[in-house]
Amino acid sequence: MKKITALLAALLISAGCIACTGRNNPGGDETGGTKGTDKTNVTGSDAGTSAGTEESLDPGLEKQDFGGGKMVFLCRDYGTNYNEIGIFEDSPNNVESAVYWRNFKLNEKYNIKIDVNYQAFNAIHTYAQTQMDANDIPFDIISCGPMFQINLAMNGSLYANDEIPVIDFTKAYWSQTVMADTSVANRNYFFVSDANMWAMNAAGVVFFNSDMIKDLQFEKSPYDLVNENAWTYEAMLSMSRRAYSDLDSDGVPSIADRFGSVSTYAASETMFAGLGGTTLNKDSDDIPELTITDQKNIDRITRVVEFWAEDSSLLINRYPDYQSPRAGGNLLADTLLDGRALFSQEQLYQLSTFVDSTYVIGMVPCPKYDENQKDYRTFIHVAHSSSFSLPNLLTAERLKQTATVLEDMAYLSRDGVKHEYYDVNLTIRRAQDEESKAMLDIIFSNMTIDLGMVLQASGFNASTVVRNLVFNKDTSVSSTLAGNVDSYNALLSNMVKSFTGQK
Repeated sequence: MKKITALLAALLISAGCIACTGRNNPGGDETGGTKGTDKTNVTGSDAGTSAGTEESLDPGLEKQDFGGGKMVFLCRDYGTNYNEIGIFEDSPNNVESAVYWRNFKLNEKYNIKIDVNYQAFNAIHTYAQTQMDANDIPFDIISCGPMFQINLAMNGSLYANDEIPVIDFTKAYWSQTVMADTSVANRNYFFVSDANMWAMNAAGVVFFNSDMIKDLQFEKSPYDLVNENAWTYEAMLSMSRRAYSDLDSDGVPSIADRFGSVSTYAASETMFAGLGGTTLNKDSDDIPELTITDQKNIDRITRVVEFWAEDSSLLINRYPDYQSPRAGGNLLADTLLDGRALFSQEQLYQLSTFVDSTYVIGMVPCPKYDENQKDYRTFIHVAHSSSFSLPNLLTAERLKQTATVLEDMAYLSRDGVKHEYYDVNLTIRRAQDEESKAMLDIIFSNMTIDLGMVLQASGFNASTVVRNLVFNKDTSVSSTLAGNVDSYNALLSNMVKSFTGQK
């Protein structure tokens, strides 16, 4: 069996931080390219930071006695997936062990017990709201995807950043990108730190079959194209078309064929963001304005629709009756594992699906719109990712205690968990896979959250509209979106009012 890239295979169990930059402008409008970076910009500071600089981040919180009770995180049920909070036994895995010791240190320092209240992935926000409406909160901190926190914020159920004591959200262990992308009038209600490992696991990437690249004798690999600022929509489309083969000789695309690209329709948001697309932008007062109906974004969505309408593209949602021969398998996994897909555009956590592949699986960021786009951009999935929020039913004293623990957790995660993830797992494996390591640097340095996608739980259905257009191979993007403009603007107005305390 050929060895799958060692670095990639380890990522799911070793994720440790979300990356961030101070970028505001979408791609496609700026000149200049990215050829890779010497170091990763991880939550606002350099991954290779000196010990002295890291020491300067210490919040300087003194040991305190909070009475020995529980401090409860309300978390999604991770199932068999990696758990970023609830590791309460030491583990042979170095990152899990770091999580355990971080929790242990917090328990000892503050005389509290970190605990977890698990709820279903897509029901955690309704559970939280129901409990708060009943004036009963069996939790201190909410940890889930921001899409499930936005309604809590708009209902006035969360503390804003300017109401939370102790925490210094300007510190590098808090994601400045998420703060910038999700603020309204400079107020935030959910926050990402180095403790939120699922913010990275939910990053959109492009997996590819390295063996197929060689077998089909492509002149350049996706790695080469990224480094040459030439990994663009057209480049990926051209390679995808070339990879397609009618293996069953029936004259039409079918699931038995070899495809250039395979994914779910969730890839539509990932590709749209990668092409520089945004549903919203902010004005000088940090007030969101609708941009998805701008012509440039309509062009981007149209390209996404056209890509997944190609014979060389397999959208597995179009085959709901498919039965995998593998236990727990699906069409997406089977095509890549069987060597019948060149590309798979998915979130990073899907990597576990491919660890048993007999083929070498590589990874690159999502392609740019064209070579004029400044950066490769990585979309953070708004449901699968992770962020913290604080219920506003916490008393002033409990709020201060909770914020103290959360600030120290973020800091300790950077020093321990992030170190084990980045400085140990990635650096040690660098010699084995220099190309993937460079790609990860680029991916982590250009992560973004789209506030409009976050707002979809409140009725801002741009994500659903785009997915449906992709599914139906429908290029009537402009007219379809036009029918939603009034509702989108109404939702934005409501969000601004709720975030700023207006009636």
